[in-house]
Amino acid sequence: SHGRLVRPMLIAALGLVLFGIINRELVLPQFRDRLGAKPAVNAADSLRPIQPCYDRQIGILVEGKGVIAGRSEISNPAFRLFADYPGFGHQLVAKTARWMEETAQHPAGFLLDQVQVPAAIDQLPSQSLSDMAVLLTAADTAWLQPGQCFVVTSVDIGLLLANGAGKKYTPLPDLVRRIRNPSVHTSSSIQVDLHVRLLSPLLDYTLVLLGLPLAVMRADKNLFTLVGQATILVLFFFGIKSLAIALGSNGYYLNPAMAAWIPVLILTPLGYVRYRETQHV
Repeated sequence: SHGRLVRPMLIAALGLVLFGIINRELVLPQFRDRLGAKPAVNAADSLRPIQPCYDRQIGILVEGKGVIAGRSEISNPAFRLFADYPGFGHQLVAKTARWMEETAQHPAGFLLDQVQVPAAIDQLPSQSLSDMAVLLTAADTAWLQPGQCFVVTSVDIGLLLANGAGKKYTPLPDLVRRIRNPSVHTSSSIQVDLHVRLLSPLLDYTLVLLGLPLAVMRADKNLFTLVGQATILVLFFFGIKSLAIALGSNGYYLNPAMAAWIPVLILTPLGYVRYRETQHV
């Protein structure tokens, strides 16, 4: 029967969907720096475009010439200071800024080396904002060398990479951490991406449920008719999905969760109905 014919296909499709999850969340993120670089370029040492990011908690805009992702480093950083840090002026300029994870010695942040602005960085005392240490200098921080300044921030290298493969292959835990980061404004499009990624396995399987009956219950339909129906089905599927994402990404018509769920609520019941049809033919 058609039902017995569809069953092993659905099991195989489930295996492919699971493989896609593993590939997307575990395998591809390990190569995202290489995927985001141009061919014949060493991804670890290449200078990639930077997307300035504003830390709302400390009032500092993190920017520079570019990002070297392999070394977790910003080339020619120029941090703009919008909060009041006496003696530091409105900008921190250095040769490099290296991201450092939190340790027992210091919190997470950027270590600026060969600071050029302000010129007398070694004579300036460390500064705090709302009882939180933000700018650490060699004047009163023993582990810093002359000409260095440490900026305490939760804006890491991943948030500074410009749009491209680096963000496309960001794993779900990194997306969650970004959205939950209180220092960074998260756009509606990124929140939509998170919900879509969570629901993508269900939508992938729904597309299989919608499409398989075309091949199984073809009867006397010719090949061109089947191709036409399949094309219309795929356009309908991705049209609803793209429209919902667009309405959710602008932040006005749909909230991010609803933008991701609308295609599921519309298409998954249709896929189930199509599957049930194969069980009675």
